[in-house]
Amino acid sequence: MYAPRLVTTLYTRVVELSLLYELWEIFLFERDKFFIFYLAVAMMIGFKQEIMKLKTFEQLIQFLQSIKISSHAHLADIYFHAI
Repeated sequence: MYAPRLVTTLYTRVVELSLLYELWEIFLFERDKFFIFYLAVAMMIGFKQEIMKLKTFEQLIQFLQSIKISSHAHLADIYFHAI
């Protein structure tokens, strides 16, 4: 439910505009056709604490649709998990 929003837009709705160039550069650097999926899984790992606090499925879907990466440190952490 959340994955098409991430993958079909190549994360443009999730990443701040100032970080988008760097993220796309990572996609080109990795040259792995599954890396876009790995990044989505890494985002779930990065937000694990927040996800575990949610009580209902509706809260989970709402949270997943509102995820935003807004700092270089956060992007670097997610990239580390994806690798």
